[in-house]
Amino acid sequence: MDERAKSITQWINSEFGVELDNVPRASFATWFKSVADNGILVIEYSEGDSDTKGTMKLRTKNMELAGRLVQSLAGTFDIKELASVAEFPEEMKAFQQTMELVEECNVTRLKLQADIADSSNLVKALAIKAEDARLLNNMDAMKRVYAQ
Repeated sequence: MDERAKSITQWINSEFGVELDNVPRASFATWFKSVADNGILVIEYSEGDSDTKGTMKLRTKNMELAGRLVQSLAGTFDIKELASVAEFPEEMKAFQQTMELVEECNVTRLKLQADIADSSNLVKALAIKAEDARLLNNMDAMKRVYAQ
């Protein structure tokens, strides 16, 4: 087993309180089940070739758990930069629904702003007409304008 696999095995042992000392190969997968939410966590490590250092995959539906594990890995192995891909389809679907709701609210807000501006302009115009009617002593027209 290569040194990276040993180091990752030691990290798993310390993070999860398990003993994985006898991992048979340099590539392995370890499964955990959460007692909090019955979620599954899969940690996979694949040995790299001469050009790559290996690949580690964390598979979980819990975004918070994935973030904490990546932070722990980065801190333990002093990783400054990390190429990663994250896919959380359920969270992305919920986020998309939220964004659609925000878009609907924005459309409604813009419509209300336009309606308020139209009403404000109408009130201004009617106030001017009523004032004109008052100055001309046309009380019938002034009453009609105020009734509108």
